[in-house]
Amino acid sequence: MLYRRKPAKNKILIFLLSVFILLAVLILILNAAINQHYDSVAKSRGKKLCAEAIEQCVNKIVCETKDKRLIDITYNEAGKITSIETDTSSINSIQSSLADMINKELDSKNSINDKIPVGTLTGNAFFIGKGPSVSLDFTQNNSAQVMLVSEFSSAGINQSIHQIYAHITIDVYCFSLFRNASFTYDFDYLVCETIIVGEIPQRYLSLG
Repeated sequence: MLYRRKPAKNKILIFLLSVFILLAVLILILNAAINQHYDSVAKSRGKKLCAEAIEQCVNKIVCETKDKRLIDITYNEAGKITSIETDTSSINSIQSSLADMINKELDSKNSINDKIPVGTLTGNAFFIGKGPSVSLDFTQNNSAQVMLVSEFSSAGINQSIHQIYAHITIDVYCFSLFRNASFTYDFDYLVCETIIVGEIPQRYLSLG
């Protein structure tokens, strides 16, 4: 009895088809993994990069205002606090200057760029840091919003700390090979603090 051998061409085609199917399945799995974890990874990277740029502006403002007295405390003859007033003019000036500085800093960069391995985008611990790098470009959507917030906290017996924070909100758009996404970041930076000796009247605890 004679047996016919399958042509070698058929074996090659079957092999190539198998490889193609395997690659297609791997791509689908990779794409699903990236879609699931992309936003959280990209958002984390973008926030870090934006924070570095914004922190430079905040540090500059802090240096410029470190000798300014932003609140005025009045005591009576008995040494009790009778009034706490915020220097509204200085607060508004700092708020405006910081917002302008941040927007100029981010605009000067056009886009903040970062490169991240594809494996990291999958969210799988085994693949973190592996694979070819993908470029992530973060561009500011709108102007940064800056709001100065005042807070009191206890600093011990008959002492309190008054702190002024800069609450900064920024909208960012992220471009990449796989997908695009938009993120909103919120940052809080300490601008100044004052130690207050004496009991603070209840009505001033929510100042600002």
